[in-house]
Amino acid sequence: MQRHRVRFLAVARWTLLLAFLAAASLASISAKPGNASAAAPLWVNDLQYGSAGGGFYWDSVSNQVWTGERGWHVFAPQPPRAFAPLWVNQLDYGSKGGGFYLDPLAGQVWTAERGWHLYNPTSGTPQPPMPPPSELPSIRTVDPVAPACVLRTGTPAERTLTVFGTGMATANFSGMHLNFQHQGSGAVSIHFDTEVVWSGTAAVVDIAKISHLLWSDTRMELRVRLTDANYQSLTDWSGSFLVAENGEACASAPLPQDPSPCTQSLGAAMDCSSRESVRIWAEKSTISTINAAVAALGSQQRSALAALLLDSNASGGARAQLLHAVEAILANSNLGFYAEIFAYTRVSLEGSGFFGACNQVWLAPGSFAGLNPTETRNVLAHEAFHSFNCVNRGPAGALNEGSAIFVFKAAWPGEFDDRETWAEATMGTKLYYRDLWSPPDPGYPIEAALSPTDKLNTVYAWLASRDGSRLPWNSTAKLQACYVAYFSSINRATAFDAWIVAQAVATSKMLNDSGCRPD
Repeated sequence: MQRHRVRFLAVARWTLLLAFLAAASLASISAKPGNASAAAPLWVNDLQYGSAGGGFYWDSVSNQVWTGERGWHVFAPQPPRAFAPLWVNQLDYGSKGGGFYLDPLAGQVWTAERGWHLYNPTSGTPQPPMPPPSELPSIRTVDPVAPACVLRTGTPAERTLTVFGTGMATANFSGMHLNFQHQGSGAVSIHFDTEVVWSGTAAVVDIAKISHLLWSDTRMELRVRLTDANYQSLTDWSGSFLVAENGEACASAPLPQDPSPCTQSLGAAMDCSSRESVRIWAEKSTISTINAAVAALGSQQRSALAALLLDSNASGGARAQLLHAVEAILANSNLGFYAEIFAYTRVSLEGSGFFGACNQVWLAPGSFAGLNPTETRNVLAHEAFHSFNCVNRGPAGALNEGSAIFVFKAAWPGEFDDRETWAEATMGTKLYYRDLWSPPDPGYPIEAALSPTDKLNTVYAWLASRDGSRLPWNSTAKLQACYVAYFSSINRATAFDAWIVAQAVATSKMLNDSGCRPD
């Protein structure tokens, strides 16, 4: 599948380039930003951002964005909307796609070659996560506690929120942040550092200084947690606390009800016939919760869910073919989490190959039409998993491809040769680019995810539980060392039958090496 997927990059690149040139021409009508830093700002297409130019300029150093209407500011679409990575064209970035996906909240970018990393158009060396503190981070309590409120307007003492705990940062720019969650909607804020006073055992913030970056409710219930340099959680959410506009609002206004009852369960979202509600519910839920909820559906309900989730330009027989594949995937009790993937991923029948990336799957119409039902299921599961990898800050290169190959083999093991393990898929991809790709790419990366989400780790742990090779999926050092030791001598430019035997021998040797196991 990797041949189809990579071939389509050229088509996607030119399509996106044309869209970029059109939006950039429109943006040039208004003023251009001055330099916020030494690096030149990059134009990002975002027709729903709320600017006349149809997007914004992004500064990779400050992670601020610029529009003619608002100048430099923190990413904030008008009207507010759910986050999804945005494509940025940069033909000299060093990726086959001719650019990267941008997470403007985290300030990280994604390419198929490097996964999620800090913007770096030259070496692309990922920044390491923050080193662990001497004492594990934790949150003990938050002050003030309900029914008292921390106020947006009032004296400094009334505006002060104090988060007490252990293992906290002692200074700004150490890589630790505060991150807030709205209890009514489940929405999550941006990550705060410079506005916080850190002391190792407490984090103090003046709510007035950050209120414009939170929610505008007159009175609301929030929670807070600590996150690291890659915006991944270091602690669980704290107990809830109240934020109010002023003392009168704190004393008199009732807490708001959840504005979206449709997001309280999968059933509620389906009753509301809302794909977006499924996405919001799933975003707040764990993988096991999503799997259990989907598994509890009857076949007719599952068919209804597939029809609700499938966002595609396919029609007629092609749409029926896709719907059958979505139903087959959701019918597997281990793949219920694909309900979330399909809730944020559009499937487009266009181009000349098969390709998956953040929130998008592209399938060549001619090739797609020739697939039988099992092949359709596997192709869709494979390409949609690339969207999952991208959204959840998954790995680059060989492990990105290998996980997307192995996921449907782990889900339906009786349909495949036992030798088609996670190592076969991952090491085979690495060798494919070295031995069969033109021109050869011996530097094609084989590495673990830099800053995976909890959901990615959960799914990868499930893949590992089905993997007869015990691939060291969570250690870049082990992946690379075990590739060199056991697989690098194999010639992938051979018939599949010969390859499957040769890799099985290498896998057997790797299994006897205790240094080639997951951490």
